[in-house]
Amino acid sequence: MKRMGMTLIKGVDIDEIIGLLDRLYAYEMVATHYSLAVLNRLEGQASFVLEGAFEEKVMQNFDHARTIADRLGQLDGAITGDPTLLVELTPTKKFTLPRSNADVREILSHTLQQAQAGIQAYGDALALVKDKDEVTYHLLLNIMRDHIDSEDEIVVALIA
Repeated sequence: MKRMGMTLIKGVDIDEIIGLLDRLYAYEMVATHYSLAVLNRLEGQASFVLEGAFEEKVMQNFDHARTIADRLGQLDGAITGDPTLLVELTPTKKFTLPRSNADVREILSHTLQQAQAGIQAYGDALALVKDKDEVTYHLLLNIMRDHIDSEDEIVVALIA
């Protein structure tokens, strides 16, 4: 049975939105793993300076993934179940970690590149669903705001 919420989507194929959301879900899951991996490897001063921020990012990225997964379910879609495919679906198409576990600038610079790839992916997604699927648009806009806030925090820290 078709849901009323799905009838509100106009001018874009629902399967295209489902694919888009699955790619963003993959990005969030890979970002969660990235944050956990960096957190697990922090050394020296970086562990004191960055531990709390990376713990927060783990939770935030996972919450974003859950939100996206919920929207996928509302659209009768499903997340990619095979974790080996998640990296392929992300905007970066690969998984890398900072070259140093102790250099705060290196860690933040690398993390900034990852965040900016996500922001670009969300921007592209927003352009696709704007005025076509308002529910997905606003959901993704809220998530992108979190990523932009994170980007801003990293840039400020790198300038200091």
